[in-house]
Amino acid sequence: MLNGLTLGSIYGLVALGLTLVYGILHVPNFAHGALYMVGAYVAYFTMVDMGLNYWLAMIAAGAVVAILSVLCERLVFHPLRHAPPIHTRSPPSVSCCSWRRWCRCIGARISAACPHPIPRSCISAVSPFRLNVC
Repeated sequence: MLNGLTLGSIYGLVALGLTLVYGILHVPNFAHGALYMVGAYVAYFTMVDMGLNYWLAMIAAGAVVAILSVLCERLVFHPLRHAPPIHTRSPPSVSCCSWRRWCRCIGARISAACPHPIPRSCISAVSPFRLNVC
């Protein structure tokens, strides 16, 4: 039940993020899932390689994704939003796809395109209400 609530919360947050970006920018951000993947890899590597606990890894992942999101907005969306009217809706969508591709390629290079499960020793300290997380 806890896994279902967690997964449903994740889906809800991703949908909320997509809705907010589309509602404000009027451009579907196809890089949203790739940024989510970058956050997952950052959380994994900070827990496993750097030895930080779960909550610090989540804060680090959020910080890295926030920095990448600001870079994406400043480098991709902002110039296209203030471009001459000759540009249509397709250039922002195409640039979102290229940003997504870039994030996915960097993630594949760093992780060697292999799944990395989080060890149980990292998760065992995350029982907020003394519930079994495993």
